Amino acid sequence: MNYNENEKYDSNGDINLFDQENNNSELEEENQLSNENYELTEEEIMMLSEAKENSLKLVMRKTFFSLLIYVLVGNLIASLLALFMDFGLVMILVVTIPLLLVAKQLPFIKLKELFKYKRNDIKKTDIIYFFGLGLLLNAIISLAVAFILQKLGLQSTSVTQTIQTQMSPMLLIYVVLVGPIVEEILYRGYLGQNLARFSKNGAIIFVSIVFAISHLNIEQSFSIMGLAFLVTYIGLNYSFLMATILHILNNANSIIVLNLVEKFGESSAVVNVYSVALIFLMIYAAIRFFRRGRFDLKANIESSPEEKKYTKKILTSPYTFMILAFYLIMMYLTYQAQSLL
Repeated sequence: MNYNENEKYDSNGDINLFDQENNNSELEEENQLSNENYELTEEEIMMLSEAKENSLKLVMRKTFFSLLIYVLVGNLIASLLALFMDFGLVMILVVTIPLLLVAKQLPFIKLKELFKYKRNDIKKTDIIYFFGLGLLLNAIISLAVAFILQKLGLQSTSVTQTIQTQMSPMLLIYVVLVGPIVEEILYRGYLGQNLARFSKNGAIIFVSIVFAISHLNIEQSFSIMGLAFLVTYIGLNYSFLMATILHILNNANSIIVLNLVEKFGESSAVVNVYSVALIFLMIYAAIRFFRRGRFDLKANIESSPEEKKYTKKILTSPYTFMILAFYLIMMYLTYQAQSLL
């Protein structure tokens, strides 16, 4: 990616988030040159560390209030418009309008550069591998969650059934296109990229968990946890655009399966052929992961002591617990509201 001198910094004077490899190498060179002529005192090192910690606290605080605004405004829009408009159009407004408000709360991000960033060691065809890996993770975790819920005698409202009963062209556009793009911009974009300045691993863990529980459905939150980690991992390590495409493919696949089952029947030849194709794709992804992917994963999650420190700070921040508590309360209220219907 090519930047001129002014594009290396955002509107707040921070280093641009989307050329991290070049930024890191340039910073290392600058540090080496400066260390030859000048060595920081212990007091100056402490001051720099304190400034960075204060910056993280600011980002976490803005993250908390941004998510608060996003959820509450979205629910307000839904409650006001649900009786008068198509459900799909309501959902599009529910995610897009709050995003515009949230964008003003968080540090500036260039969306154009966000979608353009791509590491050189990733190919377009890798989306097939990642899609198969996502299917595999989703299948394993979904089966485990269904088994646990059955043993505990718990039930969860099926999101796929809700979509199926209220399907419309606008809802299809929301599920397959608008929803994934908006969610990627918010979670892997604004939240993930800003937290990755302090710790990429911390950002992946935080964003994945928050994204999963933001669906406010117990079964779905646990079921998509693996896919959430995969999409966030891809978005912060390889390509934001590929993470977005993977999210779109996952949602589109769910719609395709629903329509095939509804039209031809669960045990029809068409459904069986499609299922076998997905199984082969998962097998391919599993083989590739154990042959090579696991080594890439190990290399990407390797972190310095400094990054490990900030991973811990992100995950143990009071704002992290406040965000989790807020979503759990919203999940409980949603469950209670559904039980009354």
